[in-house]
Amino acid sequence: IKESVGNKKGTQKENSLQQLLDIQQELEVETKKLAQKYPKYFDLKFGTNTLTLADAQKDFFNKKERTAIHFFYGKKNIYALTINLQNTKLYQLGVTSSVEKEIKNFLSFFQKSSAIENAPHDFLQQSQKLYDVLLGFLSFGTQDKLIIFPDGALAYLPFEALVTSASEDIGAADYLIKNHVIHYGYSATIFSKKNKNKSKSSNNTIAAFAPFADASTNSAYATLDFSKDDLGGISQRVAGVFLKNKDATKEVFLEKINHFSVLHLSTHAFSSPTESKPHIVFADTSLFLSELYGLDISANLVVLSACQSNIGKLSQGEGVMSLGRGFTYAGAKSLVSSLWNVNAVATSNILSDFYKKIQNNTPKYLALHAAKKAYLENENIPSYERSPYYWAGLIYYGDDGGVVLQKKTSDWFFAKALLFGLIFLVVGFYWNKKNG
Repeated sequence: IKESVGNKKGTQKENSLQQLLDIQQELEVETKKLAQKYPKYFDLKFGTNTLTLADAQKDFFNKKERTAIHFFYGKKNIYALTINLQNTKLYQLGVTSSVEKEIKNFLSFFQKSSAIENAPHDFLQQSQKLYDVLLGFLSFGTQDKLIIFPDGALAYLPFEALVTSASEDIGAADYLIKNHVIHYGYSATIFSKKNKNKSKSSNNTIAAFAPFADASTNSAYATLDFSKDDLGGISQRVAGVFLKNKDATKEVFLEKINHFSVLHLSTHAFSSPTESKPHIVFADTSLFLSELYGLDISANLVVLSACQSNIGKLSQGEGVMSLGRGFTYAGAKSLVSSLWNVNAVATSNILSDFYKKIQNNTPKYLALHAAKKAYLENENIPSYERSPYYWAGLIYYGDDGGVVLQKKTSDWFFAKALLFGLIFLVVGFYWNKKNG
């Protein structure tokens, strides 16, 4: 009997080992398939060595006033790791369920523009409460640039809209943006790699798409009146290709993704924490998140002037499965995207100012920060329209660098050149006649 039991145990062990080997072989096969189908995603996700703390300090903080804040969701608690030139420090922020409740209460004010306007005191109070939970006791300088690597539900937050001290006026509150330049990253490792990668595109121009710019488009989707102004304002500043309505197709977009430094999409996007298939719409058809992972995008910057383009379903181990994330994993060095159904007029104003500021190779994250701050501090705009709903929805993920864009040569320039040319010819003609 003992021998039979021993043989049975031996057989079970052998079967378990064989099953493990079979699983490992299946995993290797699937990994190879993943690498072939989604090479950019695979390289960024699996082909990059995880950054050490020492490397992070060397890469991020050399002679810079900068603090990185890396958030982590634990089973019971949420933590924040701060990294700067002087030191690294780990903080326990609180019980996960309690922190998530505060996040949910804060985000409820961004479901529609009137939510903050109807209850400004409640919003400011909740905003400061969440600031105290997430950042209030962290140690960084008052003017530090902050790189935020969110985790879990924190990826839905506009951190710059957190209020740092008691405030009464929505338009003049002490928002975090007033003392800190903020930009975001999916992880320290990805951020470092994006900084080191050089943009492949040498064409310093923009390709902009607005499939629903006016009512002439025969489509089931609503007309986006601001798109016409969106592209019109940009086209006056920088050189490039500007495609509207039926010309703004997915097919043309796929043809141009590797020939322009900047890709600008002013269109409809569909993504939410419950959306199973996030997608962005062109004149002919949609581009889905699953397709993005298979693309090779060499653009320095992608601007998604569309609603909810940086939110999506939260996937454990991956993060928020957003369109913005898809463009990043497809190769884009940086991205401007949105956290909610942003206001069209305010967004157009901010982006117009943003393009003005990046023309001379100003770091992109600084340009967006300055454009949002200028909107917030513009006293010609009513106080209620300076609530974070209007200016905080656009966020920047990506590298530290800038982008050089070729300025638009105006028709007046050519007119002046032609006029001076004619004057020169006339003067030359009479000079030759007089001295002939």
